[in-house]
Amino acid sequence: MTAKYEAAANAEENERKALMEKLRRDKAEVVALMQKDKNEKLEEMLVAKEMELQEALTKKTKETESLLQAKEEEMRAKYNEKVQVVWYSRKFLTTTRLSLGRMPFRDT
Repeated sequence: MTAKYEAAANAEENERKALMEKLRRDKAEVVALMQKDKNEKLEEMLVAKEMELQEALTKKTKETESLLQAKEEEMRAKYNEKVQVVWYSRKFLTTTRLSLGRMPFRDT
């Protein structure tokens, strides 16, 4: 009877050990799945953040380009205005000097 009892106790102990091992494997699998899910979520968040930053960069680039273009047009207008002033000044001086009987653009 003792041998049967010990055999039954050993069988129960072996079954308990097998169940504990299965439980450890299942826990490890659950932890791995949770980590994988967490990594996927983090990756999705990073991709979304990267897209958001890329959109912001594109918007800022467009704003900068439009400001640069406006400044360029402003500078071109100022340059053209200066050219007109110089041209009209020279024309005025030439006609004035000619009307006075002097050579244009020659200091006398």
